[in-house]
Amino acid sequence: ICLVFIYSSSSVYALEKFGVAHYFLKKQCISLSLGLISFLFFSSVPYAYIKKGTPLFFLISLILTGLTLVPYLGAHCHGSSRWLNVGGISFQPSELLK
Repeated sequence: ICLVFIYSSSSVYALEKFGVAHYFLKKQCISLSLGLISFLFFSSVPYAYIKKGTPLFFLISLILTGLTLVPYLGAHCHGSSRWLNVGGISFQPSELLK
């Protein structure tokens, strides 16, 4: 149902801006697919492995958050640099720390 709402509310804007009415719908479907695949993968990993890898994951997340200060990697928005742009994909590494 939510995908229908996304399409109906953004199709005109997407058509004007990107030339394809289902641009945002496609992005949401890709993100949903990646999330479901990640969920299935990590739900099959034993808890002991996840617990053992937690310090490394924390360190990597901390380093990625620090990389937002690098001028060509961090995306600036309203005077702050919270997003990381890598290979055309932008994400907020501080969310990993949460």
